[in-house]
Amino acid sequence: MAIRGWFKWVALLAAAMVVLVVAAAGGGLWFISSQIAPDVKVGQPLPAIELVSFDGERLDLDGYRGRVVVLDFWSSW
Repeated sequence: MAIRGWFKWVALLAAAMVVLVVAAAGGGLWFISSQIAPDVKVGQPLPAIELVSFDGERLDLDGYRGRVVVLDFWSSW
């Protein structure tokens, strides 16, 4: 009977640790994403974005202001 009580507390402690780890990871991801990605609102100009082409040339999107720009994100997985 003492083993069952002990197992119950170990299981409860393990579940609490999992909840804490998941909460900490979620909070960390939220903090990082809020620092990296600025808030972009519909109808407002984009913040300054600089991209690097396959040739290593730096492209600044401010040079395309007033024109339509289509960004195509793809992967080969």
